[in-house]
Amino acid sequence: MACFPQQPRDTILCIGSDALALHFRASSLKHQGYQVLTSTSGHSGLNLMSGAVVDAVVIDFDLDHLRGPQVVAEIKRLRPSTRVILLSQDRDSELPEGATESVDSVVPIAGEPESLLKALAAILPQRPADNF
Repeated sequence: MACFPQQPRDTILCIGSDALALHFRASSLKHQGYQVLTSTSGHSGLNLMSGAVVDAVVIDFDLDHLRGPQVVAEIKRLRPSTRVILLSQDRDSELPEGATESVDSVVPIAGEPESLLKALAAILPQRPADNF
C-alpha cells in the first residue's frame, strides 16, 4: 500500500485565559482538521508565534495582563500578514474604539464554534484538493 503525504493543514494559534474554553475551542478546530497551538496568555502566545509557522490567530478580547488588542498589535508588528480573529463577549459596536482595527474578523464567543469556523474559512486561502 502506497503512503502519500497528507495535504498541509492550516495552523491556528488560539490564545485565551479560560483554560476550559480554550480546550473546547482547540478540540473543535482539531476535529475540523486544523493543527492547533494553544496559549493561556498573550506573552506565551507571542513566544509560540516566534518559533512556529502560524496561519491564523484566534484570540480572546479579555485576557489576563495584556488585552487582546495589545497582543494583536504586537502580532501585526512582528508578522503583519498574520490573519487574526478576535473573540468577544460584546458585539462589535460595544468594543472600545480601535479594538478591531487590525483584526480580520470579530466573532462573538456565544456563536462558537460555528461562527469561528465560518470566519476561519473566510480569511484563510483555500488549499488545493489532493488529486489521487
